[in-house]
Amino acid sequence: MIINQFEEIKKFIEKYILKKGEQIEPVGLDTAESITEGNLHELTIVKRTVKTYRKTGMLIVAVSYEDESQLPSEKLLEWSVGRKADLKEDSNTFTWLEQGWIMKEYRFKQDGRTAERISYRMGLRLFQYKQGVIDNKREAEDRQWSELRQALRNELDILKTLEPAHSDTSSWLPERKENITSLISVLDALFQHHLLDDFSSSPEFPASWTRKKRFVFMHFLQAFIHLSVRKQFFDWKEIGASYERGIGGSKTFDSHKQDFLGLVETWASCPLPLLGLNSLGQITPIYFTGPISGRYSNYLAGPVYALTDLAVYKDDYSTSAGTLWLAENRAILTRFAAAEEFVQDSGLLVIGVDGQLRSAHARLIRQLLQGDSIQQVIIWTDYDESGLVIASHLTSVVKGASKERITMKWICHDHSILTRFEEYENYMNELLMNGERTEQELILGSETDWKKWIEC
Repeated sequence: MIINQFEEIKKFIEKYILKKGEQIEPVGLDTAESITEGNLHELTIVKRTVKTYRKTGMLIVAVSYEDESQLPSEKLLEWSVGRKADLKEDSNTFTWLEQGWIMKEYRFKQDGRTAERISYRMGLRLFQYKQGVIDNKREAEDRQWSELRQALRNELDILKTLEPAHSDTSSWLPERKENITSLISVLDALFQHHLLDDFSSSPEFPASWTRKKRFVFMHFLQAFIHLSVRKQFFDWKEIGASYERGIGGSKTFDSHKQDFLGLVETWASCPLPLLGLNSLGQITPIYFTGPISGRYSNYLAGPVYALTDLAVYKDDYSTSAGTLWLAENRAILTRFAAAEEFVQDSGLLVIGVDGQLRSAHARLIRQLLQGDSIQQVIIWTDYDESGLVIASHLTSVVKGASKERITMKWICHDHSILTRFEEYENYMNELLMNGERTEQELILGSETDWKKWIEC
């Protein structure tokens, strides 16, 4: 079947090929000059004003072609609409031109006759083909997202009605369902994204994650939840094997292991062992110095102590300290611990987040802020991009738990204090724009400085 695209080709040229002020010399197909016995035609490009008329170029295009002709060459699929390519004048190039995949562009000098540049451009047919590939891929992804949402909804519907089947599950299933509540809340929010673009830009994911990686993670999460509510304990390999039952299925998610487990823990606000994943052998320590009390333990101002993430989720902690000091680096914590009398006399509790705010850190901070003892929170991180991110996350946790009843302070590299995060964020952005990056340890200060920061 022969397809005639003359009018569509003109619209394509006007949108993507012509420069400002240019137009195609008004002709119809019946008057367009044929340069072969086939379907190639010359289209003249002109620039016309009230006083001037000048030919600026010419295009050789195929205005009709056999719809059943072969697919474009792989080389052509790499072309973009703005590309100006140099091609050999051989049979391949002529075939692509005759079949409408490309067009030949001449650009004239001021005399309107002499060619200044000759190049090949994407033709309408190639543009339509590539657009069709994009549209088909988009439709497939839309279906995939719809099916994935429904599969996860089905998993959550089963979860909500799941009850202990026998005595072996009655001891752990109720607690497991409670631990997974936060994860379900995040999924419920994601399910509101009916459009793929909304899902692809959702802030629940790291901004650097591609759409494909987000899809793979959601499949991973489906398998994770399926195991979490059916087995008291499972290991990493079981997640992949339950999703992909063929040979090698257990390795399905291996390339994303750390990223996926980190995001699950963030969404669940819960250590992974409490969701049943017990094969990692990982325990996250939370280092601190100062007074902390729980049901099973009691700490006073002294050396550096450590609570595990599991302990934080199994116990409720409080403090008698009036000032909670949150530091990014462990070196700051050990320096405070060496000043034991200062920590005790100042009513200070210092917690180190070790360069990464984990869900256990956030939970402990929230627990401590539930009491009435803490009157102020001081946040001290490195003066670089990562430090600003950690400071932002710490600020969100504190504000969410304290409901603005607590004074907050942020320490600047010149030992000044800011009391509004917006001011601190602006200060940090200006510092980074000027290329100034500094670690906490380099501006540690003395007990005199620390006292000034606490009392100001």
